[in-house]
Amino acid sequence: YMPYAGQYDAYALADVLYGDYAPTGRLASTWYADMSAFPALSRYSIPEGQTAIKLEDVDPRYSVDMTNADPIESSLTYMYTKAPVTYEFGYGLSYSSFEYGNLEAPSAVGGEEPFQVTIDVRNTGGTETSEVVQLYVKHNDPAYGEHAPQKELVAFEKVRIAPGETRTITLTVDPEDFAVWDVHSGELVVEDGPYALMVGASSEDIRQTRTI
Repeated sequence: YMPYAGQYDAYALADVLYGDYAPTGRLASTWYADMSAFPALSRYSIPEGQTAIKLEDVDPRYSVDMTNADPIESSLTYMYTKAPVTYEFGYGLSYSSFEYGNLEAPSAVGGEEPFQVTIDVRNTGGTETSEVVQLYVKHNDPAYGEHAPQKELVAFEKVRIAPGETRTITLTVDPEDFAVWDVHSGELVVEDGPYALMVGASSEDIRQTRTI
C-alpha cells in the first residue's frame, strides 16, 4: 500500500523494494482481521428522533455501526480490543531482526516526576537499520475494570543499530500518561498500585516485561 507521499515517493519506494533502504515505518492504527470487531448496527444507532427510517429499512449489507467513536464502549483500538487483528498498532517490517534484553526500571515511582527505563537492543541481522522501541504500560489491578486500558503506549524511540551492535535505549516516562478519566471526580486520576511495563516491537510483539 503506497499512498501519495510527495514527488519523491516513487524513488523512496524503489529504494525499499531493491534493498537500498530498510523500511522502518510503524502502523499508527489497528488493522482488524474482519468486520466482527465492530459493534453491530442496532435501533440505538439510528439518530434519536428519526422517524422516517427504521432499522428494518436499512440495507442489510450495512450491518455494523461505524458512527460509534467511543473506544471503550465499542471495544476498539489496541487499548481495548480483544478482536483478532491482521496488523496491530505499532507493527512494521524490517530487513533485519532485533533482540531485546536487560529491561531496567525503578522498583517504585511516584505519580508526579518522570522516570527512566532502559533496555538493551541488539541487531541480530545483517542489515544496518533502525528499530522503533515501544514502551507500553498497564495497571495490573485497575479499580476501573474494563474501562481502564489493557495497555497504553507511553514512550518510544527510533534508534539506528549496526549489524551485531547492541545499544542501550533510554526511555523517559511521565506518570501522568498513566492517568484515566474519573467521571465521579471530573478529572484525570493516576491510580496507585502495581503497573506492568512492557517493551517490544509493537503492541502485540512484547519482548520484555517488568512490574513496578
